[in-house]
Amino acid sequence: MKTRVPNTYIDKHGTYYVRYVFPITIQANLPELGRDIRRSLKTKSPRKARTRSRRFLSTWESIIACLVMTKFRDKGYYIGLITGVDPFGNPYKIKHDTAEEEQRTLMLKQQEWQLRMSAEALKLQFPDNPGQQAAIDCDLLLANQERQKNEGHSTATVVDAFIRDSVGRMEKQSLEGLRTGLNLLIHFAGDKPFNRLTKDDLVRFKNLLPSVPAHFHSNKTLANMPFEEAIAVSQKQEHSLQAARTVEKKADAARQLFKWAYHSSSFIDSDYSGIFDQRFINKKNNAKKRGYIAFTDEHLQNLVNCYLYKGKLPTTLRKVEPHKFWVPMIALFTGARLEEICQLYIQDVVCIDEMWQFRITHEDSKGEGKKVRIKTKSSERSVPIHSQLLSMGFIDYLEEISDTGAQRLFPELSNSNQKQKYSFSVTKWFGDTLSKQIGYEKNSRYCFHSFRKTVIQNLQQLTDIPREVRKAIVGHSKGGGDTHEDYERAYDACVLDPYLSRLTYPHLDLEGIEWVCFKNRRREWLIAKK
Repeated sequence: MKTRVPNTYIDKHGTYYVRYVFPITIQANLPELGRDIRRSLKTKSPRKARTRSRRFLSTWESIIACLVMTKFRDKGYYIGLITGVDPFGNPYKIKHDTAEEEQRTLMLKQQEWQLRMSAEALKLQFPDNPGQQAAIDCDLLLANQERQKNEGHSTATVVDAFIRDSVGRMEKQSLEGLRTGLNLLIHFAGDKPFNRLTKDDLVRFKNLLPSVPAHFHSNKTLANMPFEEAIAVSQKQEHSLQAARTVEKKADAARQLFKWAYHSSSFIDSDYSGIFDQRFINKKNNAKKRGYIAFTDEHLQNLVNCYLYKGKLPTTLRKVEPHKFWVPMIALFTGARLEEICQLYIQDVVCIDEMWQFRITHEDSKGEGKKVRIKTKSSERSVPIHSQLLSMGFIDYLEEISDTGAQRLFPELSNSNQKQKYSFSVTKWFGDTLSKQIGYEKNSRYCFHSFRKTVIQNLQQLTDIPREVRKAIVGHSKGGGDTHEDYERAYDACVLDPYLSRLTYPHLDLEGIEWVCFKNRRREWLIAKK
């Protein structure tokens, strides 16, 4: 059994780290410090880690006590002291345990108790803010090892503490994914305290995971039943099940929780995280059975013949925004991912050496506070703008939107949603509405990503286009991860242009698909709506 060292955790290499959560008063007055501070103890020995963590903690507590006494004057000076604590150099050096240090440890416990009492008093300031009270409760629980050990906390309470402890180390979307994955464990545990869950309980939960129906908590009837009873009812009614990838994500969330509860806190005395190491996805078989497929010629012809590109716009439509015209066409002639298109900034559309191109990059050349999501390092690239997009009037649209003072190419799209993605509303619109025009069933193997498959497979048929170039166009890794790849850089757009310009769809009737025609039809639609 591993030695337990309070206020520490172990990284993947076995090295101990000390972690100190700042009192709430410090967090409120010095937000630049964050919620906590962590430092490597530079040892894999539990005994040394215990000694070294005490010195860090006692030093931080002493500095904070002085800071509070000065009523937060000279903040910069004290922030420097807190972040600069280093028992491995000057002015603090590691010494052997002494009676004096034991006394300081006792004083430290006293100070911690006083800080907890002040936090309890602080809770009284937020009687009408349950969220703030819950956050304070989590902080108090995280700071008190004895409460973690001795009290029978519910699984929901431990999950709250885990999520709270993960704030700052994970993105909001990842935290929401963790929460969603752990809701099943909370339902399974019911009223049973977290530290009373046995290995047999968790093995049973793991084995039930693949039998959980899709959208389990959206079904109020099942959500109000005991977990195992709900699974039995679901099987009788033959509800559709979660995808294997979803099951694996929820198992991984449980694995992270139990690893944290053992290594970084004192909620449990045994590490049960290994129970959830099983893989629920057979990658070899999964690659054969799942995955999206390319659009057929009929699908693409249905797309270019639909109301967006030809004929009158139906007056039943609530909105007809520019991105609905451009996003499918950009995908059809670049193979770019949906989020890559929807998050484009105007500064990402540039003309270099008389060649227009999209820059899919984190680089913020205009200092606009640009924030984008790019899947991998190889996804950062410059893609030439296809001549068909230029003939449709894309540059005219670019100039029009630039004249409005907007920063982004499609300013009507927002990332203020649960996924924090600019493509969120487009995904729903494409799956719910445009799929009917294209002619495929929802929840089939067709979706927006089928554009990407279509582009790749059309380029593949041009056998003299190197595979490496195809990968560069769509943002896939060029090689097998060897050393040589580390020295390479992305292809220039001028190198890719002769190849991408050969991407054509001769069976499609693209005549009349122009931005100016779309604007005229949209103007007529607005008049008819009145």
